[in-house]
Amino acid sequence: ERELSMAIGELYPGGIYLMGGRRYESGGINLERGIAHVRASTSDDTVFTQALREKNAEVLKVRGETKWKNIELGWGDVHIVNEVHGYIVKDVFSGGIVAKHALDEPIVHEFDTQGFWADWDVYADGTAEYASGLHALEHVNIAMMPAMTGADSAEIGGISYPDGRIFYYEGIAGGVGLSEVVMGR
Repeated sequence: ERELSMAIGELYPGGIYLMGGRRYESGGINLERGIAHVRASTSDDTVFTQALREKNAEVLKVRGETKWKNIELGWGDVHIVNEVHGYIVKDVFSGGIVAKHALDEPIVHEFDTQGFWADWDVYADGTAEYASGLHALEHVNIAMMPAMTGADSAEIGGISYPDGRIFYYEGIAGGVGLSEVVMGR
């Protein structure tokens, strides 16, 4: 069993899924039925796959705003679009890309949930390093949130944008209140 938001990034057609030290190949996922088709792999290849995806967040309703130093913070209802449009095949040992595949049809999962955002644009300088730093900050913060919420970090998603905004959202439709806990509500 997998949460749908995670499953589309792992069980797309052609994906290699690792579980319990065993390797499985995915034949695809049926979003309507909530079923993925996987089979044990007989290959001894030393490759794995990584989804090529696009994620976007849109604020639906602002429920609160505050400021920390120069950083604008907001909390509310958000709409998340998570789309997998292909995948890359990578070598386990070198990390090098072996192949790149586009899916015949993108797999799209959309849902409304709760989230919060931080606008770091006051520090934006337009460089690639800035965007990479935002992405790293996103992951560090997600890794710390279980200490505040008691939730698993896999239940919290994030999206960082080069303009300086980082979204953190609950990976469950409707949310369960994790964002409120983090924002101190």
